[in-house]
Amino acid sequence: MTLRQRWRIDRHSSAGLIIRTYILIMLVTTGLSAVFTAGVVSTLLIRNRETAAIKVIQSLQASFVHQSPNWDAWQATSEEDSSRTYVKIQTITKTGRTDAIFYAPGTRAYLAAKHRNAPIFSAVRFVDGHGVFYYRSKLTKRAYYQVWLSLNSILQVVQLTLLSVLVVALISFVIGITLILLMTRRLTRPLTDLTTATQTRLIRGWQQQALLPVPSAPTEVKQLADSFNQLLTSLNDQMAREHQFVADASHELRTPLAGIRGHVSLLRRRGQEHPEIIADSLKYLDEESQRMQHLVENLLAISRNDQMKLSLQAVDLSDIVKTTVMGYTTEIQRRIQIQVPPTCLVLADAESVRQILMGLLDNALKYAPESSNITCALTQQNDKINLSISDEGPGLTDENKKHVFERFYRVDEARSSQVPGTGLGLAIVQQLVTLNHAKIIVADNQPHGAIFTVSFGPLVS
Repeated sequence: MTLRQRWRIDRHSSAGLIIRTYILIMLVTTGLSAVFTAGVVSTLLIRNRETAAIKVIQSLQASFVHQSPNWDAWQATSEEDSSRTYVKIQTITKTGRTDAIFYAPGTRAYLAAKHRNAPIFSAVRFVDGHGVFYYRSKLTKRAYYQVWLSLNSILQVVQLTLLSVLVVALISFVIGITLILLMTRRLTRPLTDLTTATQTRLIRGWQQQALLPVPSAPTEVKQLADSFNQLLTSLNDQMAREHQFVADASHELRTPLAGIRGHVSLLRRRGQEHPEIIADSLKYLDEESQRMQHLVENLLAISRNDQMKLSLQAVDLSDIVKTTVMGYTTEIQRRIQIQVPPTCLVLADAESVRQILMGLLDNALKYAPESSNITCALTQQNDKINLSISDEGPGLTDENKKHVFERFYRVDEARSSQVPGTGLGLAIVQQLVTLNHAKIIVADNQPHGAIFTVSFGPLVS
């Protein structure tokens, strides 16, 4: 990399924006400083020239002998350079008329040159071939004095002052640009490293566990990298869940499909010779097709719930529980205890609450022995209403409680063939609970069993 490439700055980058802003500030500051400095120095020096002109006139008055000035005495006593100071004296008679006119050496030639007044300071004159002069006059009873003092040396001082200001500004500009480049490169290097790391991972293929490097400073970039990594971790987890979901769905579908194809093949090969196997095969095909239909419906429900938004309204939870449980017990021919108050209003979606209740009852029915009790109860806790479904089944270990709402999770893989289901029921329940802005927890039911509790709120009075 050449030096030019190393210091090349993108005008749209942070460094380019800072440098453009710095250049603008430097130009404005330098311009204002130059104008202010020139104004102040010029004013002070002109006032100095004004004082000097007054002293020159006083010395001319003192050197006036009889009817004419003594130029030698004036030049000897004057503090100014007489060769660059021009004087014109007009003596006045008692009647006020001009008596005689006296010129200091070189004054006639000076007055013959073209004079122009300065736009702001009328006492300042620009004289062709001589430079800049300060003019002062004084009228006395004896004479009318006119003095022109050279300002060329003063202009040199002003020029040197402005030059010094510009040199200091230029040095400051170079140092400032260098420091800005070093600072911006130091500040943006972590961002550049993040960009490079991201592009490298995109080119080589992003791996799920690959995270971006986190710099120790500056704090803002560190926080940004941490936020990116949190987002990547969330996306990685989501991708992992989706991959696992696809794998589990494929596995769940593959099992009944394999069985169906096996029985179809069996019927083709031996159906005519052994007609007694047709009834068993048809029964198996019917059960497995129903299982596949139930699985597909659950998959569609999960996909639909991921995109769903519910409109929550005030509903009577007691009425929903009573009607749902009564219809459920009619289908399964099993008694379920109900413990609900006469009225219980909550903010929820009635249909999804029914689905939640049906899902929890299905889960309890799978694991609870036929002779055991299943209880559905509503209780109030502060401003929350708790809907709980308790059973007297084998219960759940602490490890199983952490994963019981995950998709395709089966509590006992060895018994998964004995307990019907796809492992999606409680995952759907979790989705619907979240859509209703509620929370669900699972706890132990003493002496054995499990209690699933859904908390709705706030309470509607």
